[in-house]
Amino acid sequence: MGARKEFCPTKIKLMTAWQDAAEVYSKAVAELSRKVGVLSKPEYERLKKAAEIARSASMQAQADLEAHVQEHGCDGNGEIAA
Repeated sequence: MGARKEFCPTKIKLMTAWQDAAEVYSKAVAELSRKVGVLSKPEYERLKKAAEIARSASMQAQADLEAHVQEHGCDGNGEIAA
C-alpha cells in the first residue's frame, strides 16, 4: 500500500506569495515599457524604482519557496509523505 500524500500548506502559501509577487513585477515592467519615451524623467525613475522593488520581492519570494522545499522535503506538487 502506497504512502498517503498530504499537501504542505506552507509550500502552497509560499507558492502563492511568489506568484503574486511575480505578477506585480510583470505589471510594473509592462507599465514601464508602455510608457517609455513619453514619461518625464522623474516619473520614469519612479516607475523604474517600482519595477526594481517588485523584482526584488519576487526573487525573495522564490528564494523563500526554494529554501522551504529544501528544508522540508516537499516534492514538486507540494505534497509530503504522511
